[in-house]
Amino acid sequence: MKNSNLVNRLLITFGFLLLYRASVFIPVPGVDVDALRSMLFPNGNGGVFGMANMFSGGALENFSILTLGIAPYITVSIILQLLTASVPTLGALKEQGLEGRRALSRLTRILTIFLALIQGSIVISTLKAQGLIEGGGLVYVVAILTLTAGSSFVMWLGEQISERGFGNGISLLICAGIMARIPSTVVAAVSQVREGITPPGYLLGAVGLLFGIVLTVILGERAVRKLVIMFPKRAVAGMVSSGGSQTLPLKMNMSGVLPPIFAGAVMMIPAYAISYFPALSGSVVGELLAYGSWGYNCIFAALTMFFCFFYLPIVFDPIDVSKSIVRNGGYIAGVRPGEETSTFLMNVLNRLTPWGALYLIAVCIIPPVLFGAMGLDGLGFVFSGTSVLIVVAVVLDALSQYASMRAMEVYNASVDDGVGASSTKLAKRKGRGALKRSTTRPEFVRAKRSNVKI
Repeated sequence: MKNSNLVNRLLITFGFLLLYRASVFIPVPGVDVDALRSMLFPNGNGGVFGMANMFSGGALENFSILTLGIAPYITVSIILQLLTASVPTLGALKEQGLEGRRALSRLTRILTIFLALIQGSIVISTLKAQGLIEGGGLVYVVAILTLTAGSSFVMWLGEQISERGFGNGISLLICAGIMARIPSTVVAAVSQVREGITPPGYLLGAVGLLFGIVLTVILGERAVRKLVIMFPKRAVAGMVSSGGSQTLPLKMNMSGVLPPIFAGAVMMIPAYAISYFPALSGSVVGELLAYGSWGYNCIFAALTMFFCFFYLPIVFDPIDVSKSIVRNGGYIAGVRPGEETSTFLMNVLNRLTPWGALYLIAVCIIPPVLFGAMGLDGLGFVFSGTSVLIVVAVVLDALSQYASMRAMEVYNASVDDGVGASSTKLAKRKGRGALKRSTTRPEFVRAKRSNVKI
């Protein structure tokens, strides 16, 4: 707490998170929120819409100005990442350093506002067709602009947290939305136990299951395959380097939390279609795609596996890594530098990725099923593998960034103290030298010989 820079970053982070949470309760004008809530959540806050509501921190059930949330920004960021790898112009911007990244950031903001405008128009048009908007054309336009402004505001909050606070701002906002649902869910579970609906042993089992999920996520996110990179002795500028070896860690889950998020976003499309056409809700298709059904889980697992492999070349480019190893004079033991190294890295990742995908599928599907078997569907919904995965990964990233900043501050302070101490010693040495020079001047010697006091 003595470090003002770290304290300011902490206060800024919590301040923006509180501002985000307060904005969730500001409704969009002209919308019948009660009728909307009864339509989207007929059986409580479960289902696919409940998942979207949890990720938005309750903005959907309140139909607040942050209803669109950060979804347009994430969608545009993903599309630009895909285009950067395939469009030469965007790829050149990425390689231009700071100016290129700024240009990509400006393009991301502009496209986010444009996409939010389109999504807001679709949402408001759907609500108007359902008779949930009261008023004329002006109310319609104001509602669209309000949703667009809310999405832009969330994007700005995320960027401010990333720049002036701790961790990734966008991820922290999603994490805050998930964690905001925990207290009410825990209170509801305890009330079930008090009323005799759920046995107390089930609640203790749910707590143990939650700790098991958290431990599994931590181990899964920290699991790596370490490749040894050898560096031979080299002569550089007349000096011989000692050589040695370093390790290249390849994570089992290279794609992070994005595959289940993408899979959940795709599974929301049929849910929106079923809500728009109520006749489909009781059909075979509606039952097959209902949240928590076997059909839903199977499709979700297939999409998660697909996105793990789809997103892998974006987050890790074996060709660039191979070039970087060769540029630094290194090599992998038993593998020739160049094309064989990139092929070897890709083969290793292709063997790791299925295990990472199975880990994600197990974490996202098994806990809700077990919680439901205990009669604690609310806990299973909030503490589903996807939400726990996001929260744990975001918290670990924020703590890691905090630790690195703290270590850098301590290092800078020690360097400053060392410079100050060395400067004091140097001044003392200079002072002694000046005194010595002054006592050897001719006038001092003559005065001393004549016994004159100075």
